[in-house]
Amino acid sequence: MRLIGVGLCVFLMVNCQGKLETNESGAKSNESPATSPAESGSEAKPAINLEIVGEEVVAGVWFSSCIVDTTNDIRPGGILQYQFGPKGEAQFKLISYRDATCESRYTKADVDKLRARLQADAAASGLPPPGEAELKALDVLWIPPTTKLQYKLGRKFTNKLMEIDLSYQGASGPEPTTYTTFFIEDGLLYFAKTCAAVDSFAGRCSPVVGDQAERRAKKVDFSIGFEKRDIPLDPL
Repeated sequence: MRLIGVGLCVFLMVNCQGKLETNESGAKSNESPATSPAESGSEAKPAINLEIVGEEVVAGVWFSSCIVDTTNDIRPGGILQYQFGPKGEAQFKLISYRDATCESRYTKADVDKLRARLQADAAASGLPPPGEAELKALDVLWIPPTTKLQYKLGRKFTNKLMEIDLSYQGASGPEPTTYTTFFIEDGLLYFAKTCAAVDSFAGRCSPVVGDQAERRAKKVDFSIGFEKRDIPLDPL
């Protein structure tokens, strides 16, 4: 399960117009401030502030608002959590809830009851019982797995967009780095719009998917804001 597919692409697909003036075409890493449209013959790109963004900008624990999934009977609500350490290390997890308002966390007792229900439903329908691996996989509902990340901050643009590169070690080896941007407004962090691999294959993506540094996403999605909370950092 890829980070971007879970944390950014599944939930961050709303197209928000007008809130932030951004450039959909992306900017190359060695790009200089753009000339005027008259000089360049095309739409001007945002000017770039080449100062490096300090890690203290994101260091801490960030929680998303409640994300409702009306198609999921088992997990109708969830909260995404990112923790950014001060030395380029980070982690991500999805916290599952039994309700669409994210008020009732799953407990071990809840998961045990869910396993029993699935087994009973299968027996009543004359279907084979769920396998041991399938039942064990439900533990993620009450013990959210943690994905270890590496991150690197880059430039800060004059329109307040900030570059961030995210990568992690998958079960089968290193995953490709995701080149994206983020934006902080009124204390809330928003990620730039990205695209899941399945949507890319189906041709449902905009040209910018953040798969290369020069195609870094520039369109911010304001549907999910992450709030920074003053709680102790977990060991990374």
